[in-house]
Amino acid sequence: MHGAGQGGPEDLLLSHIGGIHHKLGFNVAMPVQPGHGCRRRQWPAYPDMDPLGNVAGMMRAVSEVRAVVKWARPQASAVVVSGISMGTPVAALVSHLERQIDAIALYTPILGLNAMIARHLSRWGSSRDEYRELLASPVVSKLTSVIDPLAVDPAPPPQRRLIVGAWHDRMAMREPAIALHDRWAGQLYWYDGSHVGHIFSRRVQRVTERFLQGAVN
Repeated sequence: MHGAGQGGPEDLLLSHIGGIHHKLGFNVAMPVQPGHGCRRRQWPAYPDMDPLGNVAGMMRAVSEVRAVVKWARPQASAVVVSGISMGTPVAALVSHLERQIDAIALYTPILGLNAMIARHLSRWGSSRDEYRELLASPVVSKLTSVIDPLAVDPAPPPQRRLIVGAWHDRMAMREPAIALHDRWAGQLYWYDGSHVGHIFSRRVQRVTERFLQGAVN
């Protein structure tokens, strides 16, 4: 599950998925989140300034990925769920709700979508102060707690949990990767780059391949 837009990084991501399929023998399903890619012009907008809409969008994405997992499970020897950026809380929640998942990998994770949007709204100056205050408010924080990856217990054991953080991540920052590792344990790998730069990293690709090979052994 990913939350990237269209363009170069997405094309490269698709080529890596082709490598995982042909080299490691994995069949890969790549759901597109509401509001992204081919769904970007469809109602409702996601992510958005509406905190309730953001929670609803996340819940919709989780429901869709759960449906894919339920379809794949009877046909699979192992099921691995992964997410990039906005896809990470989706993958995290699915790994808790579907107890037959064998491994989970999160890349540059995001915690608290509404709070993250609020933080970045400060770049627009005072014109967005009302939105920023709303999204960062205790009421919205409580609302968002129902989709908090730190509140769930993933089904795969710690040795089958991978978190890849970007050391120079200025979108989600480093804290989500650290917080998830503190909560989940498992493997934590730091990539010396930006929020989506790991897509171009051969080292991250090798880490991913080793992790996937271990998930089926």
